[in-house]
Amino acid sequence: MRPGTGAGRGSYLLFWAVLAAGVLGVGCASVDSALPVARQGSGRYEALPSGGFQQVTRSGSGPVVLLFYSPSCPYCKTLMKKVRAGVAAGKPWVIYMVNIREEPYLRSQLGVGPVPCLIYYRNGQEVDRTTGWRPGFALSGKLDSFFE
Repeated sequence: MRPGTGAGRGSYLLFWAVLAAGVLGVGCASVDSALPVARQGSGRYEALPSGGFQQVTRSGSGPVVLLFYSPSCPYCKTLMKKVRAGVAAGKPWVIYMVNIREEPYLRSQLGVGPVPCLIYYRNGQEVDRTTGWRPGFALSGKLDSFFE
């Protein structure tokens, strides 16, 4: 059965509503507010505040991951679902989503090519980068070890 038709349409629309809320940053911190440093059990998964790249990756801000995605990319949707589940389970991950269509300058500045792309920052410096789809266990393991 095709998504958006028949009996599964309600759950399909609910998925897109939840995804849109995350992408649009409903309830996200404003750029002017202080963004928290990652602590044990204090995970974050939200849209990157407009113009907030410098603020969230500043030196001393702790470990942060930027997740570059495209709303039409099926691999990105799968990865985002796994990350959301990890944060909901109490993982200390601090991950900011960056829509490549809304932030083309930042994408170009950081040299992001194919998506999904996760860029890992520690103390204001890029320390690692993962591009493309990864199995859930590999993604969780990498994020867990990075945020230790």
